[in-house]
Amino acid sequence: MLGLEKSEITNCTYDDPVWKITDFEGNDYPSDGLPFQIVKETEESVYNVQHAIEWPNGEIKFLSINASPLFDEDGDFDGMVSVMEDITDQIETREELKQGRERYHEYFEELGDAVFLAPYPMPRTVRWLL
Repeated sequence: MLGLEKSEITNCTYDDPVWKITDFEGNDYPSDGLPFQIVKETEESVYNVQHAIEWPNGEIKFLSINASPLFDEDGDFDGMVSVMEDITDQIETREELKQGRERYHEYFEELGDAVFLAPYPMPRTVRWLL
């Protein structure tokens, strides 16, 4: 999913610049909003933290992350375990649907005529909305 070998991942920190972490609009994502930082500070689990990663080739992956803290024998914070889900397809589909709705809304606003939509076969009773 991340396109890195295990050895490359283990040599990176959670906020390493190699990740180029952004929000969904491409703006820099604050390190204090990253799952590791939140879990470390609160010692509580986080769910559905969403951000994007942009690779040097321009490819963007949208991620949803759930994470929980790990504790040592003394109860001190000792790291975290996380699950990342690639939600790129979901985000792209959502954006395509949004753009489609906007296009059709603009079309019907500019049309200026009445539009009649009816199921086929036609029912005996038809309701007209004006």
